[in-house]
Amino acid sequence: MTATRIPSEVTEVPDFVAMTEPAPEFPMAELAVALVALFTEDPALPQPRYLSLSASGQEINMQFGTEPDTFHAMARWAERFGGTLTGSRIEDVHGEPSVRCELKFPYAGVQVKAYAYVHVTSTR
Repeated sequence: MTATRIPSEVTEVPDFVAMTEPAPEFPMAELAVALVALFTEDPALPQPRYLSLSASGQEINMQFGTEPDTFHAMARWAERFGGTLTGSRIEDVHGEPSVRCELKFPYAGVQVKAYAYVHVTSTR
């Protein structure tokens, strides 16, 4: 067991807990380099409609469209880079059924999050 010092007490961390070190923080320029590498690795992948880089969040965010084909587009990203495509039932601002899809995966030491709000006829 490894002893971890917490102010005014010692907590024993069991051996079955894999301790990790914080990831290094990348400056914006390096996040941009990772983004370019991500997109050039497989140019045939469907393209998102919006991208953002966050130096404070150390992540790349990709927003895909609202069309039902988005399910398949995001599944291709999941197949290529790993991760599980998840969905949750929601209503859009007009009360119409939608599914919020999300995919997360690491790439070059950076967290990548893809998401979409897909309009559907039913969320059954």
